[in-house]
Amino acid sequence: MLMSGLGFNITGIIRARAEPLYPATLAVRGYSLLCLTWLYWVNRDPLFLVLAGIVLIGVTLTLAAYVTDRARSFRA
Repeated sequence: MLMSGLGFNITGIIRARAEPLYPATLAVRGYSLLCLTWLYWVNRDPLFLVLAGIVLIGVTLTLAAYVTDRARSFRA
């Protein structure tokens, strides 16, 4: 529930092209990746690797949107 809520929030930020909020969302997702990696290291439960993979997909998409919006703002 928490991860889907975060995903919907970030989708809204991307749709609104709120460029100043991208670094904060990337930082939150980076922190989530660190926590999930640590949880996997402690518990050796593959679920944490799956969740980290899902978060990593989100990081990749958010980073791509951020780079695209930055490139558009430099051209304009």
